Amino acid sequence: MRNDGYVSHIPDLHGLAFRRFRGEEDIPALVAVHEGCREWDQIDEESPREHTPDLQELSAMYLHQGVNTPDMLIATLDDQVIGYAHVFWRWEEGNQIYVFLHLGWILPQWRGKGIGTTLLLWAQGRIRELAETEAPQYRWMFATNVSSTEKEARHLIDRAGYHASVTLSDMKLRTFPEQQRSDLPEGVEIRPALAEDYRALYQVEKDARIGTRSQEADMQDTPESEEDFQDWLKRNVYREAFDPELWRIAWYRDQPISIVLGEVNNGIGNVREVSTARAWKRKGIAYALLLETLHAFKNKGIAKVRIFTDAENKQGARTLYERAGFREVKQHLLCRKSFQ
Repeated sequence: MRNDGYVSHIPDLHGLAFRRFRGEEDIPALVAVHEGCREWDQIDEESPREHTPDLQELSAMYLHQGVNTPDMLIATLDDQVIGYAHVFWRWEEGNQIYVFLHLGWILPQWRGKGIGTTLLLWAQGRIRELAETEAPQYRWMFATNVSSTEKEARHLIDRAGYHASVTLSDMKLRTFPEQQRSDLPEGVEIRPALAEDYRALYQVEKDARIGTRSQEADMQDTPESEEDFQDWLKRNVYREAFDPELWRIAWYRDQPISIVLGEVNNGIGNVREVSTARAWKRKGIAYALLLETLHAFKNKGIAKVRIFTDAENKQGARTLYERAGFREVKQHLLCRKSFQ
């Protein structure tokens, strides 16, 4: 075993070492780690929440971080990459919360030997350094994600004191509904949105989320801002899969009040967003839009459609999707732990 000073403790395993990212030469080995985890962790390649990244994706995500970035740690055994972790992403939430996301992967045959714990402790230590310099005035949260089929990762973070702040139900459309249309309230109509309407659509989504999550400070949505709007455009518009023919917008007069945003990725339909302004909820509008979106997928020859939502069904979204023909495949836990 070898410790180059990046971790305070290293498991007693002959040939084990930890090092930093070497850039492009490491990308194939990192892809191989994900590929090696796929079957064991039951990664669902059709899910909008997870898939196995390829060379192009990992290159786009990691190469700009630079060689020897202090925000990634790689585990090797006899100089072969067997796992890694990174802390590349962080963001501000409401109520003076700053969230630091850490993610990690280890080949199944090398789990249960303390390597995951070492990577976790490294990530937490690096995040503490970042928090003290980047967000000293905030409350800080560790964050990580795990699915219901990633058993070892779930055990690791449970033991480390994390809690699931949000549990998402990953759902698959079993059959297309026979019903194609549903009645709308008087004065409400469905029509397309133009580019100049995008900010109004963003505001529908922001309004819909007010009060829909737990009032715990660590679970608040990001505040409305120009930067947040630009992020919304990147997520929904400035992407290769963007297809306005799969968007359905409900309007009351000149004001959008409900949105369903669909797209197709690798031949799989994905309902990215379903939001209704608070004043118009519980009126059947989202269901009507969803029906039209599903038949738009069908008319394009798309046979598989996915969606995910709050597993606890606090706002009734899961019931709505089940009514339209969706059924749960697995769950994804967005986990948090406070630190200071």
